[in-house]
Amino acid sequence: MANRYSRDQLHEAIRRNIVTFDDRAADVQGNVGELRLHGFIDGLLLTLYLRHVEGKTLSRSQAWRLVPADHLDTCKKYVAEAERLGFIALVDDPHDGRRKNVVPTPKLIDHIEARARAALDAAAAILQAGHLGGDSKRRAGIAEK
Repeated sequence: MANRYSRDQLHEAIRRNIVTFDDRAADVQGNVGELRLHGFIDGLLLTLYLRHVEGKTLSRSQAWRLVPADHLDTCKKYVAEAERLGFIALVDDPHDGRRKNVVPTPKLIDHIEARARAALDAAAAILQAGHLGGDSKRRAGIAEK
């Protein structure tokens, strides 16, 4: 896929929460019986992507804690479901043989970066069309040309 944005620009768009998974709700509803999965794993998937881009790891137990559920078994269930759907993979930690790390799959990376490109394209189109006046641009922190 053509990419007119640098990896740093995509990373920043994701870090600033410009990218969401709202468009994925229909897909999740169609492929997963548990509708709460969408709300429970979005933060995990975005955090996992950001840590991956930053060269950091995320252990399986850390991933469980990123699922906003009250019971550990529920957290484990949703991480397992993200793995089943092909968004994450578990790999051995090179420094601790007892530990598993969670890594994003190419499917997840491609999806998140495609969402970042779409969000940036939409923002650029709005700005190029002049939908924001000078005062609105200044409040949004956008430099005028």
